[in-house]
Amino acid sequence: MGVVSYTREDITLLLERCRALDHLLRAHALVLKSGFARCPRLHAKLLALAALRSWGSLHHARSLFDAAPPAALPLLCDPMIRAYSRSISPLGSVPVYNLMRRSGIPPSPFTFPFLLKACSRAAAQAADCDDACLPPAVLLLGRKGCEIHCHIIRLGFEFDDLVRNSLMSVYSQCGRIQDARKLFDETTEKTVVSWNVMLAAYNRLGDYDATDELFRLMPEKNVSSWNSMITRYVRTGNIAAASRIFLGMPQRDAISWNSMIAGYIRVKSYARALDLFKQMQASNVKPTELTIVSVLGACAESSALDLGREIHFYLKKNGYRIEGYGKLCGHIYLQKSMNHKTQACASKCRQFPVSDDPNLGQKKMIRN
Repeated sequence: MGVVSYTREDITLLLERCRALDHLLRAHALVLKSGFARCPRLHAKLLALAALRSWGSLHHARSLFDAAPPAALPLLCDPMIRAYSRSISPLGSVPVYNLMRRSGIPPSPFTFPFLLKACSRAAAQAADCDDACLPPAVLLLGRKGCEIHCHIIRLGFEFDDLVRNSLMSVYSQCGRIQDARKLFDETTEKTVVSWNVMLAAYNRLGDYDATDELFRLMPEKNVSSWNSMITRYVRTGNIAAASRIFLGMPQRDAISWNSMIAGYIRVKSYARALDLFKQMQASNVKPTELTIVSVLGACAESSALDLGREIHFYLKKNGYRIEGYGKLCGHIYLQKSMNHKTQACASKCRQFPVSDDPNLGQKKMIRN
């Protein structure tokens, strides 16, 4: 039997049909076996699939990046920066950008938005570690943002809307609200995204007077604008005002519902939070992991055994896998057992796969 040979077109077609990491690994092996290891376009296609698909692997993408032939490098930097920008290690994008500069690879219109998004997310992560003051890492990221801003001006990208909005986000996340506002004021044609970035910045800073004034001046509002105002009132404990905005919104997304549910839980109005969760399901908005964790917490506090059972079946039906979920459910039944239903609750509690994670309460379920 003769050896089967594959052309570059055959392998390209095979890559387009990849639907899982295992498929990609087999295709990669075929690329190597067929002698196309140094083909820039095939290498770029392999990396893009590993880096950007939901089933991909950033670790595998990085190994492809490190093993890339020099001719492929200009095709690989943007996908790697983008992949890092949405990962748990967003700062990994900065060394890739530095390599671009050293190698003389010109940035594309997508390079800076994803690089700035990475810096913004890294600053948010660092700020979460110390709410009392801005940690040194955030200040360093602010300086890095200024450095990137200089490159943007030098390369002629400063008037790109996406780049300017991303710069405003970085400056605001790094505590440089004046720099963010200066960019905003200098933008002649502000988009609704520009307004929302500044609205979120003042919200995060706790400058609610500026938040209210900016919201009043907005010529056009979308769901993100209204969500910012819900957050503004929830943070100040004015749930009635948050509820008025929520009820008056022309449309709501999962963030709108999550914010209101979290607001009711914050003021210990657990029954209202659980009722809102039921309304969310009836409105065909799919609950997120954050929704489920918040509602299970409310179930635990209010001993809502029946709703806890409903959520359990909902998660099983829809294939959710939430870390520490078993512990939360166990807590619901423990609370109920204290209300003289010990035997029934013990039976139910044994049905849940209890996690041994000791740090559940310290973990945040918020994603990008």
